[in-house]
Amino acid sequence: MEYVKTNWVDHIVNSETGEVLQQGTAITAVRMNNIENGLYTLAVELEDTMEQVNGEVSQQLSDMKSSVQALVRDVSAIAFELIVNNTMTVSGMKHVFIDTIESISDVVLTKGQYGSGKVYI
Repeated sequence: MEYVKTNWVDHIVNSETGEVLQQGTAITAVRMNNIENGLYTLAVELEDTMEQVNGEVSQQLSDMKSSVQALVRDVSAIAFELIVNNTMTVSGMKHVFIDTIESISDVVLTKGQYGSGKVYI
């Protein structure tokens, strides 16, 4: 149902003569229900819009996360290749992390420790 706007006017009475100078808009159940229905329709539309926006933002964030993870994997692979080919050295680096391990069961530690999802050597 399309909202129908009411143009409200004040009821104006001459205080000396009591003459009605302007008949005010009557407050009726029909007009009040029009306001209620308009507010309800807006609330429903807003909720629907927010659900749609939240879904779109969630999808965009998920896509961005996947892109960043792919970029990190690519950079790690390139760094690993450079180190293996002696094009880049690790001397002076405090930390070199190359994460291609699917689970800790794929690793046999001879030195260092495993904790919080990381291998410390």
